[in-house]
Amino acid sequence: MIMNPLFSDKDWTDGIKPSEDKYKRFDGYGIPPEKNGDYAWFLHVLKALESNGKAGIILPHGVLFRVNSEETIRKAVLNKRYIKGIVDLPANLFYGTGIPASIIIIDKENAEYVTIG
Repeated sequence: MIMNPLFSDKDWTDGIKPSEDKYKRFDGYGIPPEKNGDYAWFLHVLKALESNGKAGIILPHGVLFRVNSEETIRKAVLNKRYIKGIVDLPANLFYGTGIPASIIIIDKENAEYVTIG
């Protein structure tokens, strides 16, 4: 799967209650910030992948270092070893935004659980 969602989507809930998500996309990871949907899209892709699935998600560079609930989600994903690689992209690459981005490569097939801080 390849996805390039809206960067920092401010309206990602679009009427759903994340705590009552029938697809359970946030279970075991946490709920992304209400006004920043980068990890909402990330977890949507993660849930949609089968156990041997692979994906590439283009997200703003900030997903790699933001704190609070995004840090909690990032640590949970890292503990499961789903991320196999990150490709940094330069600023001004995409029309309409000057911020740098990253392609996050996911591989669920070869993941193994570890504990990371």
